[in-house]
Amino acid sequence: MWTHYGLCSLALANPTLDERAIAQRLCTEYIHFAHQGRRFRRGTKITDEEDEGMLIREARSTDVQALAYVHVASWQTTYPGLLPDTTLARFTLEQRVQMWAGILRASDEKSCVFVAEEAEEVVGFASGGPERTGDPVYTGELYAIYLLATAQGRGVGRALFTSVADALVGQDRRALLVWVLDTNPACRFYEALGGVRVRTKQEEFDGVPLTEVAYGWADTGPLLARR
Repeated sequence: MWTHYGLCSLALANPTLDERAIAQRLCTEYIHFAHQGRRFRRGTKITDEEDEGMLIREARSTDVQALAYVHVASWQTTYPGLLPDTTLARFTLEQRVQMWAGILRASDEKSCVFVAEEAEEVVGFASGGPERTGDPVYTGELYAIYLLATAQGRGVGRALFTSVADALVGQDRRALLVWVLDTNPACRFYEALGGVRVRTKQEEFDGVPLTEVAYGWADTGPLLARR
Protein backbone atom coordinates (compact mmCIF):
# COMPACT_ATOMS: atom_id res chain seq x y z
CA MET A 1 0.00 0.00 0.00
CA TRP A 2 1.36 3.43 -0.94
CA THR A 3 2.14 5.89 1.84
CA HIS A 4 1.51 9.59 1.27
CA TYR A 5 5.16 10.18 0.49
CA GLY A 6 5.35 7.08 -1.69
CA LEU A 7 2.63 8.57 -3.86
CA CYS A 8 4.60 11.82 -4.00
CA SER A 9 7.59 9.84 -5.24
CA LEU A 10 5.41 8.12 -7.84
CA ALA A 11 4.28 11.49 -9.17
CA LEU A 12 7.84 12.72 -9.44
CA ALA A 13 9.15 9.55 -11.04
CA ASN A 14 6.46 9.34 -13.71
CA PRO A 15 6.02 12.63 -15.60
CA THR A 16 3.03 11.26 -17.51
CA LEU A 17 0.95 11.30 -14.35
CA ASP A 18 -1.24 14.31 -13.61
CA GLU A 19 0.42 15.68 -10.46
CA ARG A 20 -2.53 17.79 -9.53
CA ALA A 21 -4.88 14.78 -9.69
CA ILE A 22 -2.49 12.86 -7.45
CA ALA A 23 -2.38 15.75 -4.99
CA GLN A 24 -6.17 15.80 -4.89
CA ARG A 25 -6.19 12.04 -4.34
CA LEU A 26 -3.72 12.43 -1.49
CA CYS A 27 -6.03 14.93 0.17
CA THR A 28 -8.77 12.30 0.39
CA GLU A 29 -6.57 9.76 2.15
CA TYR A 30 -7.03 10.18 5.86
CA ILE A 31 -4.49 9.11 8.44
CA HIS A 32 -5.95 7.68 11.62
CA PHE A 33 -4.30 9.45 14.53
CA ALA A 34 -4.28 8.66 18.22
CA HIS A 35 -6.22 11.39 20.00
CA GLN A 36 -5.21 10.50 23.53
CA GLY A 37 -2.22 11.67 25.54
CA ARG A 38 -0.99 14.28 23.01
CA ARG A 39 1.85 16.47 24.19
CA PHE A 40 3.60 19.16 22.16
CA ARG A 41 7.26 20.08 22.23
CA ARG A 42 7.59 23.78 21.47
CA GLY A 43 10.32 26.34 21.01
CA THR A 44 13.82 26.37 19.65
CA LYS A 45 15.29 23.66 21.90
CA ILE A 46 13.35 20.85 20.30
CA THR A 47 14.87 17.38 20.35
CA ASP A 48 14.19 14.42 18.10
CA GLU A 49 13.26 12.20 21.03
CA GLU A 50 10.21 10.06 20.47
CA ASP A 51 7.18 11.37 22.31
CA GLU A 52 3.66 10.20 22.80
CA GLY A 53 1.31 11.87 20.29
CA MET A 54 2.50 14.92 18.37
CA LEU A 55 6.12 16.05 18.04
CA ILE A 56 7.03 19.58 16.94
CA ARG A 57 10.64 19.62 15.72
CA GLU A 58 12.96 21.49 13.42
CA ALA A 59 12.84 20.37 9.79
CA ARG A 60 15.65 18.26 8.35
CA SER A 61 16.88 17.80 4.79
CA THR A 62 15.16 14.40 4.74
CA ASP A 63 11.78 16.13 5.16
CA VAL A 64 11.75 17.61 1.63
CA GLN A 65 9.18 15.23 0.14
CA ALA A 66 7.00 15.37 3.26
CA LEU A 67 7.00 19.18 3.21
CA ALA A 68 6.13 19.18 -0.50
CA TYR A 69 3.27 16.75 0.05
CA VAL A 70 1.74 18.73 2.93
CA HIS A 71 2.16 21.98 1.00
CA VAL A 72 0.36 20.72 -2.12
CA ALA A 73 -2.32 18.79 -0.24
CA SER A 74 -3.20 21.75 1.97
CA TRP A 75 -3.35 24.12 -1.01
CA GLN A 76 -5.76 21.78 -2.76
CA THR A 77 -8.09 21.74 0.25
CA THR A 78 -7.74 25.42 1.20
CA TYR A 79 -7.64 27.50 -1.98
CA PRO A 80 -10.24 26.20 -4.47
CA GLY A 81 -12.62 29.12 -4.93
CA LEU A 82 -10.12 31.53 -3.36
CA LEU A 83 -7.41 31.39 -6.04
CA PRO A 84 -7.80 30.96 -9.81
CA ASP A 85 -7.77 27.37 -11.06
CA THR A 86 -4.80 28.22 -13.28
CA THR A 87 -2.78 29.19 -10.20
CA LEU A 88 -3.67 25.96 -8.43
CA ALA A 89 -2.84 23.89 -11.51
CA ARG A 90 0.74 25.18 -11.49
CA PHE A 91 1.24 24.29 -7.83
CA THR A 92 2.75 20.85 -8.39
CA LEU A 93 4.55 18.29 -6.29
CA GLU A 94 7.71 18.52 -8.35
CA GLN A 95 7.76 22.31 -8.02
CA ARG A 96 7.35 22.15 -4.23
CA VAL A 97 10.05 19.47 -3.85
CA GLN A 98 12.49 21.70 -5.71
CA MET A 99 11.44 24.71 -3.64
CA TRP A 100 11.81 22.98 -0.27
CA ALA A 101 15.10 21.39 -1.23
CA GLY A 102 16.41 24.87 -2.00
CA ILE A 103 15.02 26.37 1.21
CA LEU A 104 16.50 23.72 3.49
CA ARG A 105 19.81 23.77 1.64
CA ALA A 106 20.10 27.56 1.95
CA SER A 107 18.68 27.90 5.45
CA ASP A 108 20.60 30.08 7.90
CA GLU A 109 20.37 30.98 11.56
CA LYS A 110 17.82 33.72 10.85
CA SER A 111 15.22 31.50 9.19
CA CYS A 112 13.45 28.51 10.69
CA VAL A 113 11.23 25.65 9.58
CA PHE A 114 9.34 23.45 12.03
CA VAL A 115 7.31 20.34 11.28
CA ALA A 116 4.54 18.59 13.21
CA GLU A 117 5.04 14.84 13.18
CA GLU A 118 2.73 12.08 14.34
CA ALA A 119 3.23 8.36 13.92
CA GLU A 120 6.40 9.20 11.96
CA GLU A 121 4.37 11.17 9.40
CA VAL A 122 4.73 14.93 8.86
CA VAL A 123 1.23 16.42 9.12
CA GLY A 124 2.05 20.14 9.12
CA PHE A 125 4.79 22.75 8.97
CA ALA A 126 5.52 26.40 9.64
CA SER A 127 8.38 28.62 8.52
CA GLY A 128 9.52 32.11 9.42
CA GLY A 129 12.37 34.55 9.63
CA PRO A 130 13.13 38.25 9.18
CA GLU A 131 10.33 40.37 7.70
CA ARG A 132 11.02 40.52 3.96
CA THR A 133 10.09 44.10 3.00
CA GLY A 134 11.88 46.14 5.65
CA ASP A 135 8.76 46.93 7.69
CA PRO A 136 9.75 49.52 10.32
CA VAL A 137 7.63 47.95 13.08
CA TYR A 138 7.34 44.22 12.45
CA THR A 139 10.82 42.72 12.20
CA GLY A 140 9.75 39.07 12.16
CA GLU A 141 7.49 37.25 9.72
CA LEU A 142 5.63 33.97 9.64
CA TYR A 143 6.22 32.96 6.03
CA ALA A 144 3.90 29.96 5.86
CA ILE A 145 1.92 27.55 8.00
CA TYR A 146 0.03 24.59 6.54
CA LEU A 147 -1.60 21.50 8.01
CA LEU A 148 -3.26 18.43 6.57
CA ALA A 149 -7.01 18.53 7.09
CA THR A 150 -6.75 15.66 9.60
CA ALA A 151 -4.38 17.67 11.81
CA GLN A 152 -6.52 20.80 11.99
CA GLY A 153 -8.51 21.83 15.05
CA ARG A 154 -6.21 19.95 17.43
CA GLY A 155 -3.83 22.64 18.62
CA VAL A 156 -1.14 21.71 16.09
CA GLY A 157 -1.29 25.05 14.28
CA ARG A 158 -0.86 26.96 17.53
CA ALA A 159 2.12 24.79 18.49
CA LEU A 160 3.78 25.42 15.13
CA PHE A 161 3.04 29.15 15.28
CA THR A 162 4.51 29.54 18.76
CA SER A 163 7.59 27.52 17.79
CA VAL A 164 8.33 30.01 15.00
CA ALA A 165 7.52 32.98 17.25
CA ASP A 166 9.80 31.62 19.97
CA ALA A 167 12.67 31.14 17.52
CA LEU A 168 12.27 34.74 16.32
CA VAL A 169 12.18 36.08 19.88
CA GLY A 170 15.58 34.42 20.26
CA GLN A 171 16.75 36.78 17.48
CA ASP A 172 15.16 39.78 19.26
CA ARG A 173 12.33 39.80 16.71
CA ARG A 174 9.38 40.07 19.07
CA ALA A 175 7.10 41.95 16.63
CA LEU A 176 5.69 39.51 14.07
CA LEU A 177 3.37 39.63 11.08
CA VAL A 178 1.92 37.19 8.57
CA TRP A 179 0.26 37.85 5.20
CA VAL A 180 -2.91 35.97 4.29
CA LEU A 181 -5.72 36.32 1.75
CA ASP A 182 -8.52 38.27 3.38
CA THR A 183 -10.97 35.56 2.28
CA ASN A 184 -8.94 32.75 3.83
CA PRO A 185 -10.68 31.01 6.76
CA ALA A 186 -7.25 31.01 8.47
CA CYS A 187 -7.92 34.67 9.37
CA ARG A 188 -9.96 33.39 12.31
CA PHE A 189 -6.97 31.34 13.47
CA TYR A 190 -4.71 34.39 13.59
CA GLU A 191 -7.39 36.46 15.31
CA ALA A 192 -7.79 33.76 17.95
CA LEU A 193 -4.04 34.03 18.61
CA GLY A 194 -4.37 37.76 19.20
CA GLY A 195 -3.29 39.01 15.78
CA VAL A 196 -4.72 42.32 14.56
CA ARG A 197 -5.00 43.59 10.99
CA VAL A 198 -2.16 46.03 10.45
CA ARG A 199 -1.49 46.10 6.68
CA THR A 200 -3.30 45.42 3.39
CA LYS A 201 -2.10 45.08 -0.18
CA GLN A 202 -3.39 44.04 -3.59
CA GLU A 203 -1.82 41.10 -5.41
CA GLU A 204 -2.66 39.64 -8.82
CA PHE A 205 -2.91 35.91 -9.33
CA ASP A 206 -3.11 35.09 -13.04
CA GLY A 207 -4.70 38.45 -13.70
CA VAL A 208 -7.19 38.23 -10.84
CA PRO A 209 -6.71 41.02 -8.24
CA LEU A 210 -6.99 39.76 -4.67
CA THR A 211 -6.59 41.45 -1.30
CA GLU A 212 -4.05 40.25 1.21
CA VAL A 213 -4.07 41.36 4.83
CA ALA A 214 -1.24 41.27 7.34
CA TYR A 215 -1.98 40.20 10.90
CA GLY A 216 0.48 41.62 13.39
CA TRP A 217 1.64 41.01 16.95
CA ALA A 218 3.52 43.98 18.43
CA ASP A 219 5.04 41.63 21.01
CA THR A 220 4.66 37.85 20.89
CA GLY A 221 6.00 37.52 24.44
CA PRO A 222 2.58 37.46 26.16
CA LEU A 223 1.33 34.82 23.70
CA LEU A 224 4.37 32.64 24.33
CA ALA A 225 3.95 33.05 28.09
CA ARG A 226 0.47 31.47 27.84
CA ARG A 227 1.71 28.26 26.23
